[in-house]
Amino acid sequence: MKRHWPTIETLYALGLALVILGHSHSSDWSTFEGTWLVPLIQFIYLFHMAMFFGIAGFLFQNSESRARLGYRKWLSDKALRLLVPYFFWSLLALAPKYFFEHHSFAGLTPAYILTSLFCTRQNIWGHFWFLPVLFLAYALFGLLPRLPNRQRPPALLLAVVALATGCYFLPIRIEWLGLADLRNSLAFFALGMLARSQSERLAGNFAIGGISRIVLPALALALFALGFGLRENAQASRLVALPVAIMLIAACVSLAAVLPTNSVVSWLARHNFTIYLFSWMFQAVVMELCSRLRCPWTVTTPAMFAVGFIGPIAMILVLERIPWLRRPLLRRLFGGSPT
Repeated sequence: MKRHWPTIETLYALGLALVILGHSHSSDWSTFEGTWLVPLIQFIYLFHMAMFFGIAGFLFQNSESRARLGYRKWLSDKALRLLVPYFFWSLLALAPKYFFEHHSFAGLTPAYILTSLFCTRQNIWGHFWFLPVLFLAYALFGLLPRLPNRQRPPALLLAVVALATGCYFLPIRIEWLGLADLRNSLAFFALGMLARSQSERLAGNFAIGGISRIVLPALALALFALGFGLRENAQASRLVALPVAIMLIAACVSLAAVLPTNSVVSWLARHNFTIYLFSWMFQAVVMELCSRLRCPWTVTTPAMFAVGFIGPIAMILVLERIPWLRRPLLRRLFGGSPT
């Protein structure tokens, strides 16, 4: 991160915890059906990935790299960052995972491979859908002229927010290239841009301190409680889902604004992409072990949550200590910056 944003760093750490917790369960939902884990997972899925798109839009707004590099070079860097690990790890694990599940290669056809790679929700790593969808969001929003901060949002930015929000309600069900997920995500990216355009003015009028350190956490908890209560309505209606997601992201921002930052949070934020990429790979192994041992969900969920953090963190620490693994291409494959 070129500029230090403590609240954004905390949001990254919160977002990682939500992603890993949301994945911390057996693929057989009957093993925890009727427990509190089901509504918790449903609640998390209302907003956790939307928040990452909001963060991306926030950091994108007023980014100097797009103007400095030019659109084509800037977008090619985004492709290397997002699409190289997407295709590499997907192709590497495709055949072994297929054989593990089907005990033969009979159905591993070109059509199956193309579907796995380009229908992002059907990728062998389910959470990888985020990578190409985020790339497409960058490709679209990168075409906009640079929108500087002003006392009031420029009319073009407001129009973009309105258009992106309208896309959220389009009846798109196309899984190819993640278009359905892109439809869901554009509004949050645009709202992140809008938040960034007004962040300086808001920061000047609202200082975190004194009574706000009590009010903001209380507000966050109230919004979380309201969102949890509305989860079933949000799942049933997109008209409810959008404002609920925005409300829950606002709750996370309110909480992050008063939480203390430290070196651990900054480290997690700096490596959030790598942790996101590899968390499920470690979790899947633990899930399979727990399934074979017939562990109850009260063992499976904490074990998967713990290894979702510990596994990628240990991997990063090892990679940082092996000089030849710090080469630019290898760093990209593992989700790191090439420099």
